Amino acid sequence: MANAGNGYHHQSYYKEGDKIIGGFMPITKAPLPHIHEFKSPPYLSKITQRVELKNYPHLLVLVYAVEEINKNLHLLPNVSLGFQIYNSVFDDEAALEGVWGLLSGQGKVVPNFNCGGDRKVVALIEGPTARHSFKIATTLGLYQFPQLSYGVLDPEWRRQAQSPSLYGMAPSRSYLLPAIGRLIRHFDWRWVGLIFSDSGREERVLETFTREIDKGDGCIAFAETIGKHDFYGKKLHRLLNIVHRSSANVIVFHATEAHLEAFRRQISLSYTQNKGQLLPFLKNVRFTNRAGEDVFFDKNRDVVTGYDIVNWAFSPSGTVNGIVVGSFWPWAAPGHELTVNVSLIQWESQFKQHPYSVCSKSCLPGYRKKHREGEQACCFDCEFCTAGEISNQTDMERCLRCPEDQHPNEGRDTCFPKVITFLAYEDPLGMALASLALSFCLLTACVLWLFVRCRNTPIVKANNRDLSYILLVSLLVCSLCSLIFIGRPERLTCLLRQNVFGVAFAVAVSSVLAKTITVVLAFKATKVGHGLRKWLRPRVSNSIVFGGSLVQVILCFVWLGSSPPFPENNTQTDDGQIVVQCNEGSIGFLYSVLGYLGLLAFASFTVAFMARKLPDTFNEAKHITFSMVTFCCTWISFIPTYLSSRGKNAVAVEIFSILASSGGILICIFTPKVYIILVRPDKNSKTFLRKK
Repeated sequence: MANAGNGYHHQSYYKEGDKIIGGFMPITKAPLPHIHEFKSPPYLSKITQRVELKNYPHLLVLVYAVEEINKNLHLLPNVSLGFQIYNSVFDDEAALEGVWGLLSGQGKVVPNFNCGGDRKVVALIEGPTARHSFKIATTLGLYQFPQLSYGVLDPEWRRQAQSPSLYGMAPSRSYLLPAIGRLIRHFDWRWVGLIFSDSGREERVLETFTREIDKGDGCIAFAETIGKHDFYGKKLHRLLNIVHRSSANVIVFHATEAHLEAFRRQISLSYTQNKGQLLPFLKNVRFTNRAGEDVFFDKNRDVVTGYDIVNWAFSPSGTVNGIVVGSFWPWAAPGHELTVNVSLIQWESQFKQHPYSVCSKSCLPGYRKKHREGEQACCFDCEFCTAGEISNQTDMERCLRCPEDQHPNEGRDTCFPKVITFLAYEDPLGMALASLALSFCLLTACVLWLFVRCRNTPIVKANNRDLSYILLVSLLVCSLCSLIFIGRPERLTCLLRQNVFGVAFAVAVSSVLAKTITVVLAFKATKVGHGLRKWLRPRVSNSIVFGGSLVQVILCFVWLGSSPPFPENNTQTDDGQIVVQCNEGSIGFLYSVLGYLGLLAFASFTVAFMARKLPDTFNEAKHITFSMVTFCCTWISFIPTYLSSRGKNAVAVEIFSILASSGGILICIFTPKVYIILVRPDKNSKTFLRKK
């Protein structure tokens, strides 16, 4: 060290050159406290100074850099570079005194004047503390004097200083946390703890780090600060307990190397900082250093550089070896900023592969995330998708509903096309019902043939032969109309099936009612010339059948005119199926048709019940009573069964009710007559009737 001259008591180290680089470095620690009386210029006594060994290499680096530049003929051809390095002593007063001396020249402090003639000093390098950098920048900025700081500059302080001549040679902190965030997202760590230094920037560090973690859908498990002197004691012990209790396997430590050493067994990932080269021309400068790295400044006048990713491996002996396993270059092409060689990383022995750090395991396809109340967004449970919904990706917030023509598989992760279904003839159920319907048709046709063949016999003539024919034909139509319900529903079949069924049964039940009334009137008008005998004519019974059927016909026409049935694809009935069915248009008309049939049946039952004990060889009243009981029971039980059935099962219920009710009327009314005709022909004669 050499004294710079009279009146200026700042120590400096000088080397001659065509251009001089000024330097301010804290080679010694701050002097012991003392009071200046300002009776003479302040002087830093050598006795009060203590050498700062860790900063002495900074001076050697600057000297070495200048020598390397002078040796390189391509950097500054025909120009030699010198330096004048001052000891800033970690003291604002001493630093400002050196700045004024540097600007005035010849060791004299004369503000706004250059006492040195041709100024050789073209730039100033200083560091490493940012506080001294901004103190110096407030002065040098007034003169547009280039200032290069190798300390880490806080962006907020930099905006406050507003010095256009201050350039940063160390990587800006604005790139550091994004680099760490990018590394965390690379390994898909979503549950991360944060310990950072108590530097007055806690809120901004936490805000920036939270924003970076959010980009990977991650959360912060805990965030704790550590003070400058918290290397031992309760504070460190509390932090270690927090780390051990936390479920996070990844901890980001944003603090000093001394703090890192205290936590070295918990932290396996750190970072290093690169140092740039010096040039006197700072604007638009860009070159490649001897390490093959591009050196230039960004729009904020910070040197643009990257970060090495170092894996600290601990040997059995306790020594620490750092291995560079990757890098982060913020100005690389998007998606190529981070490079990591995972094969070089040596994880802690408890991890067989790269560690996972999540609050909750990912929800597999088929499940959705259900956030836990009162906890962070990263903590959730996995809930199986409900019926009709799927999730085809991991960690989905909500399940997706399948289209109407598709349904989910058992795992609820894929939608498959639904199977189109209806009551087909090929189905076992459809085949059985069709066979039963054809059997009833054949049986009814046989009875009708038998009655036509034996039309002149007493038993056929005694029970109103014409009404029997009408009843048998209507029962035949009832059995045949059940076949319309089987097969794929079309527009025509949907229009016909309920209406044909309703009218056919109306004719059948009206015929039964006419037969019953005829029996009652026959016994009431036994005397010749009785007034009721005129009601025994065939046209009266035919009028009853016609009138009873006409009401049903009118009701069906109103139904077809106002709200006709139509085919539709029901996608909501059964999972995995699309049921092709007939929409009845108005369910009220269907129940009106059934209600009218019930009214006719009740009237027939009432009249038949009253006439059941009338004396007559061929009295049908008892048989009609049983047939109407069967009819009513069938359709009363039909309604709840039909309403509780879905799809083709509902159709099968209606077909079975049609066949059961028509078969009940056929069997109850005509079985005794067929028995007499085929088995007891002796009772079917005039001789037998005379004996009775």
